[in-house]
Amino acid sequence: MKDQSKTATWVSDALTKNLGFKTLAVALALVFFYTRETESISHRTLSIPVIAMLDPAEDRILVSGFPEQVTLRLQGPVSVLKELRGQDVGPAVVPITEIKDQQFRFTRQNFNLPDAAKITMIYPESVPVQFEERIEKKVPLIVEIKGTPAPGRYLSDEIKIDPEKVSISGARSAVDRIEDWDTEPVFVEELGPGRHVIDLTLAPPKLANVFLEHEPTASVVFEVLQKEMTKWIRRVPVGVEGIDPAGITMKPATISVYVKGPEEVVKPFDMDMLNFYCTLTDDELITVGSYPKAIEHAQPPEGVTFVKIVPSKAIVINRSPAALKADKEE
Repeated sequence: MKDQSKTATWVSDALTKNLGFKTLAVALALVFFYTRETESISHRTLSIPVIAMLDPAEDRILVSGFPEQVTLRLQGPVSVLKELRGQDVGPAVVPITEIKDQQFRFTRQNFNLPDAAKITMIYPESVPVQFEERIEKKVPLIVEIKGTPAPGRYLSDEIKIDPEKVSISGARSAVDRIEDWDTEPVFVEELGPGRHVIDLTLAPPKLANVFLEHEPTASVVFEVLQKEMTKWIRRVPVGVEGIDPAGITMKPATISVYVKGPEEVVKPFDMDMLNFYCTLTDDELITVGSYPKAIEHAQPPEGVTFVKIVPSKAIVINRSPAALKADKEE
C-alpha cells in the first residue's frame, strides 16, 4: 500500500507542480507542431526562363527548339517559398554541348533552389533534342532596290557592293537551301543625279539555324543618271553684243540650234531662252560696212551642249546712227 501511495503522490506532483510552466511548454510544442505541419504542405508555382548555351565552334548544331520557359511546382515551408522569385531560381541554363541523348530531361541541378524547397512538378519535364552537322559557305549579296528615280533619271547598269559575298554557317539542311543573301532596301525615288555610296545592314536570315559569320553590314555604290534628249530649236534670233540694234542688219537674222542635254532641262527649251550674238570691234562699231562674224552664245545650262549651230557665221551690216555719224564726220 505504501508503494502505491508513493506512486500516486508522484503522479499527482507531476501533474500539478509547476503547472504554469508545463502548460506553456505544451502550448509551445503544439504551436511548433502546427506550424511545421502547415508549412510542409505549402506549394508555389514559378515560371523559370530557359537559356540554351550553344558553342559556335562545335561541328554540330541544335535544330530542335527549347522552350522559352519551364513551370516549376514547389513544395516547402512557407517562410522559404514565399520569398522565392523566378529570377532567383533561374534561368535554367542548358549546356547544349553536354547533351548526348535525343531527349533532355530537366532536373533539380538546372535550377538554383534552396534545400528546403522540393520540386513536385516540372513542365515540360523533358525536351526532344535533334542535332545536324554544322557547315559553312559563302553566298553573294543581292542589293534590293525599292522604287524608281524621279522622271528624267535612271540608275546606272553597274551596281557595286562591298563585300560581294558573305560567310554563313548553320545546319546543313538550311544552309544548303540558301543561294544568296539580301541587303536592307535602298530607296531611290528622291536621289539626285550623281554617284551614291550607301551603307547598308543585311537582311535577317530567312531560315532558322542559319547565322552570319561576321558583322552584318555592306556598302553599295551606284549612279543616278539623267535621261538625255536632243532637239532642234529653229528661228533663234541673232543680235550684236553691246550696240543699239537700230541700223544693224543680220544675214541671216535667225539660226537653227541642235541641243543635247538632260531631258528635264532640254525639253522645255525654246528660242526665247537662248542668247546668240555676234561681236563687233570698237572700230567696226563706228564704221559703216559689212562684217562676217562667228556666231557666239552665252554659257548653256549645266549638262547642255549646243551640238550644231546652223549657220555658224553671219554677216553684220552696220548702218547704225553711231556709224553713220562717224562716217559723216570723216
